[in-house]
This record gives sequence, structure tokens and C-alpha cells, in this order.
Amino acid sequence: MRKDRLRIMHLVACNFFGGPEKQILRQAEHLDFTLFELTLASFTDGGSENELLRWARERGIKTSAIWTKNAYDFGSVRRIRRALTENRLDLLCTHTYRPNILGFFAVRGTEVKQIAFSRGWTGDNLKVEFYHWLDKRLLRRLRHIVAVSEAKRLELVGLGIPEERITVIPNAVELPSRRDSEALDLNLRQKYNLPPDCRLVASCGRLSPEKGHSIFLSMASILEREFDNVRFLLVGEGPQRKRLKSRGKALIQSRKLILAGFVPNFSQYLPQVDILVNASFSEGMPNVILEALSYARAVVATDVGGVREIIEDGKTGLLVEAGNAQILADRVSGLLTKPDLMRQLGEAGREFVAGHHSFSAQAERLKELYLKVADVGKGNLC
Repeated sequence: MRKDRLRIMHLVACNFFGGPEKQILRQAEHLDFTLFELTLASFTDGGSENELLRWARERGIKTSAIWTKNAYDFGSVRRIRRALTENRLDLLCTHTYRPNILGFFAVRGTEVKQIAFSRGWTGDNLKVEFYHWLDKRLLRRLRHIVAVSEAKRLELVGLGIPEERITVIPNAVELPSRRDSEALDLNLRQKYNLPPDCRLVASCGRLSPEKGHSIFLSMASILEREFDNVRFLLVGEGPQRKRLKSRGKALIQSRKLILAGFVPNFSQYLPQVDILVNASFSEGMPNVILEALSYARAVVATDVGGVREIIEDGKTGLLVEAGNAQILADRVSGLLTKPDLMRQLGEAGREFVAGHHSFSAQAERLKELYLKVADVGKGNLC
């Protein structure tokens, strides 16, 4: 019996419009709307405006705001279930621990099937660590999980999740044209009052322990003694801001380091960055690396999580062990003294993401997964 399009809802807990939110929005834009009807849902804690929902509405994507008192309001389960009923959903796709946990209880007793997207876990505080522990236990009971990298798949298998319930669908990136890259020259050095001819080494990510920003600052302290014309830019917000600001005080006062905070659409500034550094201790598949490579920027990154699946050491970027500021400084220093190698790595990285991380390929994999989990053949949809 043929039926209408499959109805899918993606549920996201959105504190700001970062890498995962970009992925979800781009996935929505590339969805096959002849087969699927999509609703993008997110929590509006205390009724506050949600940036992801605003971006989605501006692009004509159907949205649903799940009102909550706060981040730990378990009454959200009832409201999510109401949204499932009102939208007559077939599939609920949840992202990160809060939607995963609340979605698990919301779909119980219904015919809606849940797919969880697993990117990674942080360790901000004991409360968050508890919810991550709970998330890992509940993932074992879900129908299906999307891992953003092969490394994440292996981690999930290590938690006791059967391999047949895990599908690897890597993050994707839009490849800007050469002309677009030049047109996005937004004068980053002028924005932060930096010397126009300085070399710029940047890092971007949530200011939390697992991102390794303290190692980035230690690296900057080593390199600023070696190079007079190098400046360091740290982009992001998070619980470690105060600590990082204190640790980098001398570099900030000398205008060698800029703590830029959260910068909307930071990828537009990447054409002016000489080297993108990712010093994380853990990763799923970092969007910022994909974005840097899409603009042919040289990348130096720690060999953690799914990073090795993007960066081939010495070919599409440079890999270092996590937690070693001196080795990180040595590799960045080597690139700063070899601009030809810097360009070569950037170009090879751009070519790699163009061939392996397109949104069209990602959309095809998601389509196959949705039909599989919903147990509906393509020919059975109108």
C-alpha cells in the first residue's frame, strides 16, 4: 500500500549556532522532499528565541518550538510527544544527550521510530557527566544510531551497541568556489586591529576542556618568542573562557592573542587564516577542519577521534599527538617557514573534502537510512 511522504522530525538542543547546527540545517536543505516531510524542532528554554529555529524559518523549513522551563525540565517529554502526534511523525532523529534521552521516553508506547546522531561527549561538570553516562546507556536500547566517523562507530561498539544498529554518515561541507573564497575577504586583521602583514594562526571551538584550548595557548606562548609577525586567534565561547583569558593574559596584553568569543559564520573569515589549529583531546568529526580545508587552508590537528579520516599526515594536513604543546608548536613553526608546503597541504585538503564530504553524498546516505529504519521501500511512497 502506497503512503504519503515519510514524516521526520530532527530534535536539537541548541545553545548557539555552531558546527552541529550547521550540519543539521544543511541536511534539511538537501533532503529529498519528494520522499520526506521534515520538521526541525528545538527547545526554547524559558521561552527564549532559538537561533537554529530562526535560521530554519528564514529558509522555509518547517519548525517546532518545544517550550521548556530549563535544560533539565523532564516535562519536555510530554511536549515532545504532543509534537510527535501533531506532526503525525514516522521518525524522530535526536542530536546529543538531552534530545536523545527525552526523545527515548517520548517515543515509548508510540509507533514513532528513533534515530540518534552521535558526535561526542564533553565533561563540563558532574551534572553533564551524569547525563552523558545515561546517554551512553540509553543508546544501547535505541533502534539505530548515526556515527559521524568510523572512530565514533568503534567507540559505540565498545559501549556494547550491536554493529548492525550503527551507520556511519560523515559530516559534510559546502565547497566554496575560488571566486567565492576571494569575495569573502572580510578583513579579519582590520576587524581585530592586527598588523596587515601578520601571519594568523587560529583555533575555533567551544571553550570546554576536551577542545584543548589550553594547549593552543601554550603553543602560542612558545611561537610568539620565535615569530614577531604571528598573531593567534581563538574563536568560541564556553565554560573555560575565564580560565583561558587568565592563562593568556600576557599574550592578550601584547596584542599577540585575540579571544574573539563566538563569531557567527566564522567560516567566512577562513580565507584570511594562514593555519587552522585543532588541539582537541577528543572529537567526532570536527566541522571546523572540513570548513578550513574547503577554503584550502593548512590544518594542524591532534590525532583523535575521526580527525585521521580527514587529515592524512603530510598530505592533506599535519597530525600531532594530543596534549603536547611543544610538538604542536614545532609543526606549526615548520609550516610558517614553508609557505609552499602550507599551500600544498591546503590544496590537497580541498580536493579531498570535495570528493569525500559533499552534502549530496550525505543526503543519499541519509535517505537510505530513513527508508531502512522506517521499513518503507522507496516505491511505496507517493
